[in-house]
Amino acid sequence: MTESTDAPLPLQAAALIADEARRAPDKPGVYRMYGEDGSCLYVGKAKSLKKRIIQYAQGRFHTQRIGLMVSQTHRMELVVTQSENEALLLEAGYIKRLKPRFNVLLRDDKSFAELLIRRDHPAAQVRKHRGARTIKGDYF
Repeated sequence: MTESTDAPLPLQAAALIADEARRAPDKPGVYRMYGEDGSCLYVGKAKSLKKRIIQYAQGRFHTQRIGLMVSQTHRMELVVTQSENEALLLEAGYIKRLKPRFNVLLRDDKSFAELLIRRDHPAAQVRKHRGARTIKGDYF
């Protein structure tokens, strides 16, 4: 006689992502997707974590690369930030530290988005910047 257990199987892939999206706040932040072996697959940022994450679960308009990433996702972690700029900095730090395999490698004319603090005005201006560092200021 065999025993039957009614324990639910752990969620993964699109079902896991949809579950995370239901609980995610409508706030800016960073999300990380992890594979079965615990390695980080992808790091992303969002103006609204809820809206961005649900796009992965819906499966529409995915490239093969994104579809593969979704299918390999076994766990997600979310970090809520105070602003999009804070999310941008946090995302860049996670990418450098975790080196996720599904984040696109930057080549040729592509560049990391950076924060620029302009100090040539009475009040320092903080703005997103991509490309050559032609504006005077501090880049992060």
